Amino acid sequence: MNNYQNCLSVSTLNTVVRNTLEEKLSDIWVMGEISNFHHHPSSGHMYFTLKDSESEIRCTMFRINNLYLQYDPTNGLEVRIFGSVSYYEKRGQIQIKVSKMEPLGTGNLYEKYELLKTTLFEEGLFD
Repeated sequence: MNNYQNCLSVSTLNTVVRNTLEEKLSDIWVMGEISNFHHHPSSGHMYFTLKDSESEIRCTMFRINNLYLQYDPTNGLEVRIFGSVSYYEKRGQIQIKVSKMEPLGTGNLYEKYELLKTTLFEEGLFD
């Protein structure tokens, strides 16, 4: 006989996950390298992936928070961000809502990528 009394719906599980994550992971600093950067022209919001050598997480920086940045974020830039983890229940996706971002310089992953690209170009693999 099957017992479904203790079985959660996907929606209920995602609500519990969102509440837990957002309660425990607000107002945090995270350091990583920007990739897949997109500055939306009409809304002004910035969307990007923050990654290190082992993991990545999606990030959103709303226009109200990025209006006064003194630099242009770009792919390959290592940054320190301040924000809160959020969880989009409908898709089961985690992201960081960024409220502050500080540049730290060119990221290590980007430097390795550029070195590989130069090496492959010199070997004639782009011909």
